[in-house]
Amino acid sequence: MSRYPPLHPICAISSCTPAWIENLVAGYKDDAMALKLLTELALHSPNKNGFSLEEGVIRHRQGVARTESISPTACVTGTTQ
Repeated sequence: MSRYPPLHPICAISSCTPAWIENLVAGYKDDAMALKLLTELALHSPNKNGFSLEEGVIRHRQGVARTESISPTACVTGTTQ
């Protein structure tokens, strides 16, 4: 056994989230359709209409679905305005 104390390396992981994504996700709580879609996507992502949930962000096909672009029929038809 060594007389030297074991070395304890310092490890840290950090990440950056753009402010616009934080604002987007925060806007979900004020949008009934976004909340409905979040509930659905938490169970089945992607859904049959092309919406998916990735790291808390609702996406439609390849892009980010903004809360104002989720129409009342978006959950049913998979379309955005």
